[in-house]
Amino acid sequence: MNHDQGFKHLLSAYFLEFLDLFAPEVRAFAEPDSLVFLDKEVFADLPDGQRGEADLLGSLRVADSERIFLVHLEHEAQYRNHFERRMFFYYARLLERHGLDIYPLAVLSYPRRRTPQPDRFVVEFPCLRPLVFQFQVIELNLLRWRDYLQPGWVSPGPACCPSWGWPEAREPRSRPLPSRCWSALSWSQLDWAFSFSSWTAICL
Repeated sequence: MNHDQGFKHLLSAYFLEFLDLFAPEVRAFAEPDSLVFLDKEVFADLPDGQRGEADLLGSLRVADSERIFLVHLEHEAQYRNHFERRMFFYYARLLERHGLDIYPLAVLSYPRRRTPQPDRFVVEFPCLRPLVFQFQVIELNLLRWRDYLQPGWVSPGPACCPSWGWPEAREPRSRPLPSRCWSALSWSQLDWAFSFSSWTAICL
């Protein structure tokens, strides 16, 4: 299991907790017991001629309602040109296939700090702006992982485990973090083999 796979496994295992941390407004109106992950979406007809796969696609119901919506979470470990355009292509394909409202979210764990990633794809003319597609961007290398740890670690916070993929967390002064992540995983409901393989994939 490589870094990207380990990251995706942890995000899927702690999907709701991750929303609690980074998209609390979405988590607030979602019914947690309604979460269902959809099968992997493969896109073989992208305009750039490449094949693509949506990383995580979760279906949730709005609390006290019958309304269903999707959360599309895309993880990128390496910088990619025109990523915002690809996010739009994925959104358009998913909307066409499912016909549901979609909340798009990108998690970026680039190994080095970069200028902030654009959070929208815009088509614009001097007289008209026919398209403005916006998505939430979480750039881990622009955040302080310590700000997201539970105070005192009285109870495990497994949703913070992907923060070990943050460049700042890999620095020597941050070495206590791996043991804290493993402690959180060991207290969780994940299978031990699954926990260990995901954790080591992110750490290495």
